[in-house]
Amino acid sequence: MKHRKIWIFQALIISLLFNGMATAALFWPLREALGIMKAYVKPLLENQELKSQLPESLLQFVNNMRDFTDMITQYSPVFLFGVMGTTTLLLWIALSVAGARRIGKAVEEATRGRPEARPVSEGAEERKPPAVPGEYDERKRLMPAVQLLALLQREGRFVDFIQEDLTPYDDAQIGAAVRALHEDWRRLFREHVHLETIYREAEGSEVTVAEGFDSAAVRLTGRVIGSPPFHGILRHRGWRLIKLDLPQVSDPERTEWIIAPAEVEVEDRTVERPQSGEVNVEKS
Repeated sequence: MKHRKIWIFQALIISLLFNGMATAALFWPLREALGIMKAYVKPLLENQELKSQLPESLLQFVNNMRDFTDMITQYSPVFLFGVMGTTTLLLWIALSVAGARRIGKAVEEATRGRPEARPVSEGAEERKPPAVPGEYDERKRLMPAVQLLALLQREGRFVDFIQEDLTPYDDAQIGAAVRALHEDWRRLFREHVHLETIYREAEGSEVTVAEGFDSAAVRLTGRVIGSPPFHGILRHRGWRLIKLDLPQVSDPERTEWIIAPAEVEVEDRTVERPQSGEVNVEKS
């Protein structure tokens, strides 16, 4: 606010100086030109002998010229200073508005990203900087997918299974492992993911796709010609998500995703100290 007030005052001074010089530059030549015109017209009208010799049309022109110069001499200062005063006001307003906008943008850019200064008490924990709005929206959008992936990893080590190279194992070993994983993941889905089929008919039955169908919910394959309704065989009933129950995130402001924490088993390496009077002798 202080910078804007200073600029408004400076803009007024600049406008007054600029238009003052422009007014002087216009008024002085105009005044000199009117003086020269009067110097030529006045003697012609005051000399009766010369006046009587002039043609009527020329005499009328000289009289009109005298009246014109008198009118210009009388009203030109008022007109000129009025126009220049209005121009000064408009120029001042334009400079004030433009300068205030530039100052506002400069102050906004200078203060953008600057952390708010807050007194930190002694021994207080360091607070994390607030997340950038764009980054927070992106994290909020990806949060359910990451939570679901973490649940799959927790219940059946999904990430470990996908990352594992199954080439060394035979089909029997893989089948036994997949059966156990399938039970874990099925239980997890029933607990957290609530689904329903898009079509209730059995797969392989004939169905009709009506006009105005949802192209995101129904995908047409085969020979699709013309406009709906279409008649075809249901190859897959489709799934629609009804509800997703996910655990609450403990720390939503973390800057990295943790699907599964690393596990470190700490070994007990406690050494019994000898009691008073006992001496440990290491045999070689």
